[in-house]
Order: sequence, then C-alpha cells, then structure tokens
Amino acid sequence: MNSKGLQTKNDVSERIYYLDNVRAIAMFLGIVLHASLPYGYTFYDTWFIKNDSQSITMDVIFTFIHLFRMALFFLISGFFANMLVQKRGVLGFTKNRGIRLLIPFIIFYPIVVTAMTEIIHYSGDHLHDLSKLVALITKGGFELPPRTMHLWFIYHLMAFCIIVILVCRADFSWISKISSKVFSSSTSLLYLPILIIPGLYYAGLPQRAPSSFYFEIWSLGYYGLFFLFGWHLFHHSDYLKRITKHIPLMSVFCLIGFIIFYLKMEPLSFEQLLQDLKIGTINFSWDYLIRIIIEAYLSFYLVMLSLLLGKQFLDSSHKVFRYLSDASYWVYIIHLPVVYFIQVLMGNWKINLWIEFIIAVSGTMIVSLITYQIAVRYTIIGTILNGKKTRSAQQHPGKLAEQN
Repeated sequence: MNSKGLQTKNDVSERIYYLDNVRAIAMFLGIVLHASLPYGYTFYDTWFIKNDSQSITMDVIFTFIHLFRMALFFLISGFFANMLVQKRGVLGFTKNRGIRLLIPFIIFYPIVVTAMTEIIHYSGDHLHDLSKLVALITKGGFELPPRTMHLWFIYHLMAFCIIVILVCRADFSWISKISSKVFSSSTSLLYLPILIIPGLYYAGLPQRAPSSFYFEIWSLGYYGLFFLFGWHLFHHSDYLKRITKHIPLMSVFCLIGFIIFYLKMEPLSFEQLLQDLKIGTINFSWDYLIRIIIEAYLSFYLVMLSLLLGKQFLDSSHKVFRYLSDASYWVYIIHLPVVYFIQVLMGNWKINLWIEFIIAVSGTMIVSLITYQIAVRYTIIGTILNGKKTRSAQQHPGKLAEQN
C-alpha cells in the first residue's frame, strides 16, 4: 500500500460529486432503515418498540437497504482514504482521521448511550405494551452489555484507518499488480463476491451489526474487504466504465436473487438475540450456505449498481445535495435516538403503521436538519465533522471528498 510512485487514473484534486451524493443518500437511508424496524417481520421481536401490525412491504424495504448500505459506506470510505493519503501523506491522513473519526466518537458515544438509556426507561414508564427487550431491561433488571450501538461504523472505520497507517509505508507492489489484473476485466464481477462469503458466513442471518467493542473478525472479512475494494478502486476508476455494460444483468440477478433471499429469510427471535449478545453461534447447513452465497453476490452487485447509477445521474454539483452531504454525518450520529424517541411518543397511538413510519422518518429529518443548521454547521462541532464553514463562504461540493 505504499503510496509513493503509484500510478492512478484519478487526480487527487479531482472533484467527485457522485460519491458525495451517493454517500449522502445512503446516510439518510439509515433513517428509513431504523424507522422501519418495528413494522417489519425480520427484527420486530428484538427492537425497542413493539407494534402489533407488521407489513411485508416494510420488511422488504428494510431487508433491501440492509443488504448493501453499510458495505457501500466502507467502499466509499476506502476510496476517499486512498485519495487522502495521496494528497496529504500518511501524517496528514492520520491527523484528518483523528479529527473526523476519533474525536466525534469520544464526544458523541457517551451522549448517544445516555440518550438511548433514558429513552428506554422513559418508554418503560409510559408505554402500555412493552417490547420484550425494553420489558427485560426496565422490569427484569437486565443490563445490555456495552456496545458501540450504531456508531460501530465509526469504530470499525477507525480500525481500518489504523491498519492503513501501519502498513502504508510497506511495499505491497504485488498487491497492486494483482488489483490491476482484477480491475482490468469485468469478469471479476463473477469472483470478487466469493471473497466476502467467509465474512458473511459468520455474520449470521439476518446479519447483525458488529457493535461490540471487541473487534469481530468477520467484519474484517466483509466490511474490511469492501474498504480494500474502495482503496484499489481509486487507482482503477475506469473499472466502473468497464462494468457499465453489465448493469442490466446485475439488475436482473439482484431482482431474482433478492426474491429468493427474502423468501428464505427467517425473523430474528428475541431468544436468538440474547444468545448472540453473549456469543455468536452458527449451525452449518447447506441451505444456510446457499443463502449466504446469494447475499454475497447481492450485496456486491447492489454496491456496484449504486456507484454506477450514481455516476450516471448524480455526478454534478447541486446546492441541495451539497447541503445534505454536509449534514449527513451529523444526521448519522443523532438519528437513532431521535427515531426511537419519536416512535416512543407514538407508542400508545392506534394509527396506521405507514402514518407512524412517515411521521418517524419526516420528524427525524426535520429535527436532524434543524439542529444541524442551528447548532452544528457553523460551530466547532461542524468544524470537527466536516471542516470549518463560514456563512459567506460558498464551498465547492466536490471538496467534501478531500475533507472527509
């Protein structure tokens, strides 16, 4: 991963609008993802809010987003990590990641944990019908083991960046030669997903977030590989042009594959959740392996399709996308407690689940964007998250890649 003398198809000062825009959209999909949890079948038995009504459509929305969203984040993060090393060197990269990742995690982790804990106990006191998890915590004295919660993405990204810092000076020219061969042909679409099968195998079905403080090795074999793909994609940006012709085939596979994958999906039971909080156990079966293989190809192709479609339709400067891109990091940090609190406030209501869902999503968006504008964008918090901004400055959209 030695950055010296590397030949790249990307200019490190190049403005990459579509990656910023795709990343921003994926960030906001997190609100949709978490707002849908009480209303689907996959995690309804393990979420903080209990809802008597479930919807297959809601479950499909959740499952679809869950298949590729975080993998997409790590690939884009790997791309920008390489870009940052090329432009600022290892020391500049280290300083930037410390400011953008370590400091926000130190500041906001205790705030998020405190907020979630208070909301859990508030719901225990005010809701008539408690979920199994909240009832166990508030009535049964159960204490959740320490977790990184939804900030696990920052936690893992820090770990991957540390690996980059440690090995960046080493001579990995042989890896560069391999990646050149891999990205020189679209046939890699057939075998690259195979590499992430081992990691996914130990992630379980449905896949849970690696939110423990000890580093779960499977995430290195899954999210770590997407980070590595993104790192090498920086030097082979023509790969996306090369695989563009396969958009129809990948789309057809994703449609058929998703139908098969979803029909084979089994809900996560509360008992299984408690077991997984202690130690993950995987019982081998051929059916399980087949589902994992389908999941591997789905996640990889959906990530590639996100990049390809983003490059085709979102590769331009736009003030709205720029603003949402700037706000997305803040939205990511605070959205889960906000979503959960809004759902708690509606917990005793007897209204249509889609109305509840729309209120949760729109309410979280409004709260997140208002707090970003008032308390973050032009403050020290905004400087830490995205770089300093002044009210009179008109920053160019593509430069977010450089900052982040």
